[in-house]
Amino acid sequence: MMLKKILSFALALLIVGSMVACNDKTPENPENPDTNTEQPGNNENPDNNENPDNNENPDNNDKPEIVFTEVNEQVYALVTVELRREPAADVANVAGELRVNEVVTRIGVSEDGEWSKIRYEAAGLEGDYYVASNCLALYNTGDANDPADPENPENPENPENPEDPEDPEDPVTPPAPDPNEFVQINPSEYVYVTTEALNLRAEPSMSGQVVTKLSFGTKLERIAKNEAGWSLVVYNDKQYYLSSDYLTTEDVTGSSFTALEQSVTKTVTADVLKKRTSPWMDPADENVAAYLNKGATVNCVAISPDGAWYRIQDVDGQYYYVGAKYLSGYVGPTNPSIPDGGNDEPTQPTVVFTTLTEPKLMYTINKTGGVRVYSSPDVLTATVTTLTVGTAVKCTAVSTDGEWFKVILDSDQTSVLYIQVADLQSGGK
Repeated sequence: MMLKKILSFALALLIVGSMVACNDKTPENPENPDTNTEQPGNNENPDNNENPDNNENPDNNDKPEIVFTEVNEQVYALVTVELRREPAADVANVAGELRVNEVVTRIGVSEDGEWSKIRYEAAGLEGDYYVASNCLALYNTGDANDPADPENPENPENPENPEDPEDPEDPVTPPAPDPNEFVQINPSEYVYVTTEALNLRAEPSMSGQVVTKLSFGTKLERIAKNEAGWSLVVYNDKQYYLSSDYLTTEDVTGSSFTALEQSVTKTVTADVLKKRTSPWMDPADENVAAYLNKGATVNCVAISPDGAWYRIQDVDGQYYYVGAKYLSGYVGPTNPSIPDGGNDEPTQPTVVFTTLTEPKLMYTINKTGGVRVYSSPDVLTATVTTLTVGTAVKCTAVSTDGEWFKVILDSDQTSVLYIQVADLQSGGK
């Protein structure tokens, strides 16, 4: 009987010694940030010879090099896990964290399967890092509108399903981010109302109580916004909500313009120049008061701080705004004290493009009136077409000033068109 008990106890020790889990948080309870388990790179047990990443002898030059097989697949983190600069458990290797459910591209897997090499693109941490493979799962690239139901215990794609919580062969879609969740803007920023009679609401909903109506050009402090199209702003020391579609960070009032010591007459160099009632490139062109033909002259009386706009005065005394780069003497962003750079000869701006090493797939943003596609990199040219939100386009080159993408839309890949960089985003809707 005593021998039987000893054998049972030895068998239990062998089972416990073979268990290996993911770092930082157990995938069976991803909401508990204080629960830590062992992973292949955990140095808490330096005597464990079964740990392939145990760094007992960092000076051992005879340690075999870890060979990686190239892959290209989308994966996501089952728990929050450390990003390492090298596939080793050295604390000095830690560069940051890959958060739970965060999706990244896996570009390599070690021969023993213990480590994954991933490409991380978050701001400030861009680069290639190493993550313990058992902390990752394949990302389901199927219908993004049909995510796994985290509340349904019978759902085979549920990462918390106790029947198969960590099966790397079973692609799982992590919970989609809540578009109604507000993200704080730190530091806060000033925004301006771009339409007349914009409803200021007590709740972020079209049925929310209307507190008041704001006029064009009203300046507000924005402290947060969400993907559902709402901004949280401060008005009279209280917090309210506005539709983000009718807000811009540009000063549309012209209040920051610097008056010229004396007015300057300039000539229109573009074929057609839009004369606007506010210094703002309204996508719907609702602020266009008239069109000026090439060769027309304007009387410039003030300039914006960045030199991009002139305030002009008509013969009837009315004030309007025109783009500075479509007038004679433009040589680039200028100092307000030197509005024309000393060159009075008509010039036509030239946009220089840099070809991308690989075409970049981008998606159109949610924009009132749709995203416009142009025949040349100039907002004054005729619009070729208008794209709805989420339309995929292939970008082949970007302008050196970072304002334009050269894109291909048709299946034959022959028609080269242009879209403003601000109208596109990566990752779809």
